[in-house]
Amino acid sequence: MPNSDNLRNFLDYLLVREEKGGRGKKSVPFVTITRDVGCEVDGFVRLLTKRLSDISHTPWSVLDKEILRLAASELKLKENELEDMLERSEHYVFDDILASFSENYYNKSEAKAKSILRDVIRDRAKQGHVVFVGRASEIITKGLRGGLRVKVHAPFEWRVDRLSKEWGVSLKEAQEMTEKAEKRKGNFRNLFKENENDYPEYDLTFNKSSLTDLEMVEILVGIYLSRWGKI
Repeated sequence: MPNSDNLRNFLDYLLVREEKGGRGKKSVPFVTITRDVGCEVDGFVRLLTKRLSDISHTPWSVLDKEILRLAASELKLKENELEDMLERSEHYVFDDILASFSENYYNKSEAKAKSILRDVIRDRAKQGHVVFVGRASEIITKGLRGGLRVKVHAPFEWRVDRLSKEWGVSLKEAQEMTEKAEKRKGNFRNLFKENENDYPEYDLTFNKSSLTDLEMVEILVGIYLSRWGKI
């Protein structure tokens, strides 16, 4: 666990940065969570959402695949078509969206699809009290006040070993599958970068191999309380 003095200094820094970011403007809290392939975050997200709901007395929601469902609704896709897309590679999601349009929408551009997905995420972030999991949310919400952008990572070998056991495959197979999955995730994020040098800016990075879900949650809760207090 981090030194308490260092953590307090970091919380003070975040608070000052938030104040300088725009005085007089109301900000609402939201969290984006990005994870490396092999870093399971379901338990972490459930615990975080419950803790934030409890201390704020406001229900927090989680948006993962639901993000694409909301976007598909805007694009007038059938739900079964969307469910088919959710089972495929993220890298091809917009090709799938465009191919699934009815005749009236077939000529819509990829830019339009990206714009709709971007609007869905940014509009929901502005409402606050939401945890985004993946879907390039850390890039799409860039510039919005009130957000905590978190990256959950772990050493490559640790992730490969974990996935090898989970998937029941050899270490070599797990490594190849992990590399391919990371490439797909990177390609998806690149769709929303303004330029090739537009890298995500994370407020916190957590090493999944050395921190428990509870430890990560308590650090985030401390930052939340330093910004918004206990309502």
